[in-house]
Amino acid sequence: MDKHNAVLDASFWINTHRSGLVDYLLDYFDLAAPTQVMHEIEYMPPDVGQLTPAGETFRRWREEGRLKLKDPAAPVDWFHPGENAATLVSSEIARHLKRAALTALQFLAQQRSEQDDNAIS
Repeated sequence: MDKHNAVLDASFWINTHRSGLVDYLLDYFDLAAPTQVMHEIEYMPPDVGQLTPAGETFRRWREEGRLKLKDPAAPVDWFHPGENAATLVSSEIARHLKRAALTALQFLAQQRSEQDDNAIS
């Protein structure tokens, strides 16, 4: 199966990580994220002093080359900074905007459900 390009924003990454679906992403997608999104995901709250589990996974994948940083050619001011960057990179790569994130999450949930059903059978 051919992989599709996917540009991540922080909300998509965090929710995919929390749902346990993050490990399936690389099976179906070549991942990219803007630097602004990296800063949001890898943010260390001062009162905690360490990355969240989603932040740790993101940093490890970035350092291992599993996902690449890609910034937009020109800035916009439509949403929050990370969403702006992710939207622009996404449109520059594949002309797909934020709807791709929901479609990808639904697809991954369906794949996981099918795998769970096969494991029970």
